[in-house]
Amino acid sequence: MHKSMLILVTLLVSISLCFSACQSEPAPAPSPEPTPQEMLAPAPEPEPAPEPASEPEPEPAPEPEPKPEPEPPQEPEASIPIIDAHSQVCPENIDKVIELMDQAGVACTILSSGMTSTIGIVTPEELVSFASNYPGRIIPAVRTKVKEGEDYYKILEEQVNMDGFGAMAEVLMYHGTEIPGRPIPLIVAHPDDESVQTALKYALDKEWPFIVHIEFVTAGSQRDVFMTELKALLVQYPEHPFVIIHMGQLDHAAVQQLIEAHDNIYFITSTSLPPPPSANDVDWPWTNMFDRRNLSADWKQLIIDHPDRFILGFDMVFPEQWGQFYLDVVAFWQEAIKELPVEVAHAFAHGNAERLWHLQPSQPITPTLPVEVPPSPDTTPPSAITGLVAADAYDGRVNLWWDKCTAADFARYNIYVSEAEIADTS
Repeated sequence: MHKSMLILVTLLVSISLCFSACQSEPAPAPSPEPTPQEMLAPAPEPEPAPEPASEPEPEPAPEPEPKPEPEPPQEPEASIPIIDAHSQVCPENIDKVIELMDQAGVACTILSSGMTSTIGIVTPEELVSFASNYPGRIIPAVRTKVKEGEDYYKILEEQVNMDGFGAMAEVLMYHGTEIPGRPIPLIVAHPDDESVQTALKYALDKEWPFIVHIEFVTAGSQRDVFMTELKALLVQYPEHPFVIIHMGQLDHAAVQQLIEAHDNIYFITSTSLPPPPSANDVDWPWTNMFDRRNLSADWKQLIIDHPDRFILGFDMVFPEQWGQFYLDVVAFWQEAIKELPVEVAHAFAHGNAERLWHLQPSQPITPTLPVEVPPSPDTTPPSAITGLVAADAYDGRVNLWWDKCTAADFARYNIYVSEAEIADTS
């Protein structure tokens, strides 16, 4: 009996525990089945998740300022041919011309016979023969200057009728600037004078540019007369090129006015380097196109604006100029050419001369170094030289000239420089 009661109690306890567990975790109620309408309805779109708070957009970085395009690099010096559109040669230095051209890097020279030698002149036959040895590099130009006793019209006719000439040298209309130590005759010839008209007719027939030498500053009170007559020529022959040598001693404004008014006027830039320090505005009549060693801003811009109107030329006149002076002048202009845009530099240095004188395109000449001559071991000083002319070369050097003919031994002179002022120049 006790055993039966124990079993009954244990059973009751188990049932009680089971009932308690059922009460503490009730079974979930069955979900109702969806109706046909609910089954066909589209499922509701899930609510979008809240967007995270956006950070403020950074301000755009400022655009960098556009860098100016660099100017195209200038071509090397030797890649731009150089033509000297007007120079003159004398018997004592004709053999130096090609050597100096090579040293300076000059491709071609329009060359006439000069009249400043004390030993004679280069005859037309000699000039043409000389040029034939260097085809394309020397262009003989008809000489228009004559010495006393020569027949001007006969000299012109003989040269024009010869084979080998390809240009005419400058025609002097007003020429009278004084040069210390050199007698310069005053020459006045108006455009309607027979001498000028004869030369002009030959130039027109040959289609050579007519080079006019008028010193407008030196002309003084006659300046306006010659300017009026020049303009009349330009109008009378509008298709023919008239070239003013030495810039006509004109300033920037006058040159600009002529260029803008006449399509057939051109300018050769000879004798337009800076004046020596001893000169001043009163006694230096020649045009100065430079601000120290650089082209002045107004002249540079005028060349750029009218690149077809300016022609490079050096106009070596006196025998002693065919030497270091020539090399210095060419070097000065070579540096100036580098300041110009490449296309303008080509037109100025050679293109305009080739077009106007109908020349074959020139090839660049790489400058060669001169051969140094060893000094003589003899140190005996020669006699003194008088009449020395000095000019600032604007590069830390001084150019000195003297008459070679008066020196007993021209190759053996030494120059001594003293910082003390020279009181006695005898």
